[in-house]
Amino acid sequence: MTQEAIVDDEFSHFMTHLKSILAEQYHDTLKYVTIIRFLSRSYRDRSGGIDPTTARFYIRHIFEFCEFKQTDPDKVVAEARSSPAQYKLQLEEWFDFLIGEQDRDTSVGKITSILAFLSKNGIEREDLRYKKPQRKGSREKSYPWAPTSDQLRQAYSLEGWKSKKLGEEMRLYLLAGSQSALAADDLLSLDTRDETAARKMGFRPDEYESVEKQLRKGKDPVCVVTERKGGWLQITFFGSEVIAKIHELKKPSKDGKLFSFPEDGRKLRKYFVIIQEAMNEREFASHKLRRYFETKLETELHPTVLDRMMGHGASGKINEAYSGLRPADLEPVYKRVYDKLRLFPPAS
Repeated sequence: MTQEAIVDDEFSHFMTHLKSILAEQYHDTLKYVTIIRFLSRSYRDRSGGIDPTTARFYIRHIFEFCEFKQTDPDKVVAEARSSPAQYKLQLEEWFDFLIGEQDRDTSVGKITSILAFLSKNGIEREDLRYKKPQRKGSREKSYPWAPTSDQLRQAYSLEGWKSKKLGEEMRLYLLAGSQSALAADDLLSLDTRDETAARKMGFRPDEYESVEKQLRKGKDPVCVVTERKGGWLQITFFGSEVIAKIHELKKPSKDGKLFSFPEDGRKLRKYFVIIQEAMNEREFASHKLRRYFETKLETELHPTVLDRMMGHGASGKINEAYSGLRPADLEPVYKRVYDKLRLFPPAS
């Protein structure tokens, strides 16, 4: 079966782009029928389908698994189809190997890649779902509370703030926090003129300009590169709702800030207590906006991509050599999933 037999012109363009950003050592992996089927079906999924940046991670992880098993992708699918239970054991064996070499989140991300590959090739995911063996006496993981889109809209619509300015800034904060995953201290201290973190990571001026410059040029989305606590790199974005609110409020101010709240966060915490009481929801705190972002996108994005957008410490320490995702890699990904984050339908 040839590649041309199962792809259309748009998918051919996608494959050309993927090959251009994929390291040469992985190119042969693209020749296998099961890989083409996986990419083709993933490409047609959801609105817009898989993007080349995310596909690159899947291919690398499938390649690693094949190297571990000394096999090829077509044989992986054939063997998983003939014995799903046996293959689950082999995935757990690979996980045990990975966890000795790298952090758990990265290891789980690689397992997820293989499960997605098998699923798109007709192997029932339920038969191969990976579960970490539970320690004796341990409890099932309970996931932290996250606000829903309806709850965020309700908070956004609250009236009765001490001043109109305070109410509007809180609305901007709800949008910016939930749609960028910037933590409170990073968002309150954000200097929209600053490019220091991007330059430390080796991002050239043509790759990244300050938030203020992007706003002036009418960019959408606006990329935000920051250095989180611990020195970890975060590459995230402000989408159209945030940008519109920034312009409406004639932000940023002369000092480059988006908010007049003190950077220590004490006033912000008091304002969220007002939201909690008005909505009768004690869990509704500022840090839950990051959880909203994560919850909305954790099934849409590869874990490595989500980690970089949230600034998790997997790879990407400021001042260290960096060869990972860059703003241009993540922008199309963010555009594709933005409708999952926005609170209101786009203006027609």
